[in-house]
Amino acid sequence: MVATAVAPTTPLAPATSVTAQPHDAPHVLADLYTASRAYTAAFEHVHDQEGQLHCARQAAQDHPGFDGWVLAAADKLHATLASLRTALDDLTAASRQAAWQSDAADANQPEVVCLCGSTRFVDEFLRQNLRLTREGKIVLSIGCDTRSDAELGSARDLGGELTATKRRLADLHMRKIDLADQVLILNVGGYIGESTRAEVEYAAAQGKAIDYLEAPT
Repeated sequence: MVATAVAPTTPLAPATSVTAQPHDAPHVLADLYTASRAYTAAFEHVHDQEGQLHCARQAAQDHPGFDGWVLAAADKLHATLASLRTALDDLTAASRQAAWQSDAADANQPEVVCLCGSTRFVDEFLRQNLRLTREGKIVLSIGCDTRSDAELGSARDLGGELTATKRRLADLHMRKIDLADQVLILNVGGYIGESTRAEVEYAAAQGKAIDYLEAPT
């Protein structure tokens, strides 16, 4: 058997203790996952070198001068493995802590609800906004109190013609749906107009929870 000389690996620095704030927890989890993979790969590499040195130590029994170097290299590798084991244990503990804090942050985060419906039901928008806010929820509602195209026409100073203004407002409400956890459809009297129906379809496509003021028919 021919022994292959393997240079000893420098021990990695111990993992740094991480204390994550709830809002940082998702980012900390991602960083810990990356670090854990790196330490695991290093551990496996050093463990493989330790196996090679074990074979070299056996072969070096016939070469006394070489045996001393093998023993010294083996001691360094053992120290490196011990350091890596400690680092991996620290990473595991930090990952569990960050996961717990992430779950706690999700549990404490207020639910965001987007109200959708015809602007003719502005009074219902106000009632539901007040009710949901009192329940501790973040409410996203309509931005214009307009009940007809004639009233919306006064918004032309926002730029462009009436159709462009309505399209811009509709797109803005879609972005509110993106931010929401849940969509509440204010279908007063069962009414769902074309714009509201498009919002319902968009919310469903985004996987949002959808609820109705009145049971849809």
